[in-house]
Amino acid sequence: MSQKEIQVQCPCCESSLLVDVLTQTVLRWEPPEGKPKGDGWDTALGRVENRLGGGEDKFDASLKREQNRTRDLDDLFRNAKERVDRRRDEDEDA
Repeated sequence: MSQKEIQVQCPCCESSLLVDVLTQTVLRWEPPEGKPKGDGWDTALGRVENRLGGGEDKFDASLKREQNRTRDLDDLFRNAKERVDRRRDEDEDA
């Protein structure tokens, strides 16, 4: 390590960084002990792929719900009307 380079430890992830002072660029990165280098990237990539895969399923479920919405609202209205009619009949009988 020369005077143009400094070694810094990241306060967040405790990785070791070798930084060129003149260009202010990271020359080397080493993960903290006990953590493999590619683990973070692979984990993040897996999360993104899972998120993208579930999007189509959620969209299809929402589309089907919207297509059935009119029928479901009609069923709710018919059931409510039947309850009102039953109550009206009970009130007339009493």
